[in-house]
Amino acid sequence: MLQTDAAINQGNSGGPLVNALGELIGMNTLILQSQDAQRYGLNLGSVGVGFAIPINKIKKVVNELKNKGKVERDFWTGLSILTLNESISKTYNLKSSKGVIITQIEKNSPAQKCGLSIEDIIIGIDDFRVSDENILIGILNEYRTGDVLKFKILRDGVEKVMNMKLERK
Repeated sequence: MLQTDAAINQGNSGGPLVNALGELIGMNTLILQSQDAQRYGLNLGSVGVGFAIPINKIKKVVNELKNKGKVERDFWTGLSILTLNESISKTYNLKSSKGVIITQIEKNSPAQKCGLSIEDIIIGIDDFRVSDENILIGILNEYRTGDVLKFKILRDGVEKVMNMKLERK
């Protein structure tokens, strides 16, 4: 997402975000209010921060819709996860409460095939940092069936990288 100071109010999401030359650079999508920001540990005061979908992401989706008639996100991982909190972090002697812990893995799933285990902590996927389950879901939306992702995990305090191929169920 692109962060913007453009005013985004209820009812005008979906509008264009343009640069100083009038070029389309994104689509205004949402505003993060101060109460939302506090949930993520940010202190932004009373001013909302706007976010826009970058134009390159929009072009990719439009091309997929034109060429295939749909966006191919019919993959599965076989993972059940839980966002880390202070209590879980203390239980596992973690230095941080950023990331998600794997609570369940389905049999014969991509997660099982790539070697992920229950109690592994996912801290990143490719070049993205995973801080909570919402971020992980947003990251997965960037990928398509057949893509191979590099999961950065913590297992017994050691960082590892596991490659998972996204498959149809």
